[in-house]
Amino acid sequence: MGKSKRADKEYTREQRLTKENKELRKENNRLRKMLARFENFDHVKDVLEEDQKERVKETQMVLEDLKKAWACRSCQEGVLEITLYQRLNSTYYFRICNSCGYRTIGKPYSKEVKGIVKK
Repeated sequence: MGKSKRADKEYTREQRLTKENKELRKENNRLRKMLARFENFDHVKDVLEEDQKERVKETQMVLEDLKKAWACRSCQEGVLEITLYQRLNSTYYFRICNSCGYRTIGKPYSKEVKGIVKK
């Protein structure tokens, strides 16, 4: 046998094409499996959208309940909103009507205070 003209670690053209073909088949199978998984996610996407709609409805219901509970007694139109402010190294709040300007006295704020916080 004679010496080959290529180095020991070089592949022939046929070997390179065979290797590339194997890699492309693996990639094709991997992508086909990913596509099958994504088709299964359509159902999950629908469930997530329904859940999001339910959450929005619940939030709106809670907001409506708070508006009914904190309706202004002087003008009968507005809602008393919480306004926060700092005083003596602690947080205080007062409620103010968003239509007539009626205002309550300031009180110390805690997480148990319920109402619509004005931003």
